[in-house]
Amino acid sequence: YVYSSILSLGMQRSIDELQATIDNPATLRQVTQAQQMQTQATTAQAEADSLVTPLESLATYPDLTSADIRRVYGLAGRSVVISGFTYDRTTGVLSFSASSGAVRGVPLFITSLRDSTIFSDVGYVGYDVSETAPVEIVEYDEDGNVVAVTHPVRLYSFRVQALVAPKTLVDPVQDDSATKGGN
Repeated sequence: YVYSSILSLGMQRSIDELQATIDNPATLRQVTQAQQMQTQATTAQAEADSLVTPLESLATYPDLTSADIRRVYGLAGRSVVISGFTYDRTTGVLSFSASSGAVRGVPLFITSLRDSTIFSDVGYVGYDVSETAPVEIVEYDEDGNVVAVTHPVRLYSFRVQALVAPKTLVDPVQDDSATKGGN
């Protein structure tokens, strides 16, 4: 009994000291400050988490680069002449005028654009055929004699409207093989 009373008295003293510490205004200020900091940290984390989706969306937003424009010119080759590029960043639509001296040049070029990874949708409008000043072309008759023949030159003009494809989001942590040049 004496042992438990002494033990009980010692515990009561510890409890009283703890209660005094808890009731101390300085301790209450520190606890309140810690709770406020925890609330601020939770709010800041929630705000940071809410930005992740918009940032991921921005990272994949269609962006037309000079490399993309060079690829368009490359797809045109020598059979299609391109002019008047305009790009609307809000819609992701690239528009330009083009013309070809060969009727097959138009669908071949449009197919090349559609098959590329630059655009998610490609269309053309305003298809028009015009004749330019005649061109004299040297030909040979059946006897091998030179004959100058005048041919009208046809020009097939059209306007392209293409929706730039969203870029693929690459996680640099997962795709570090490209920078390390390895497997």
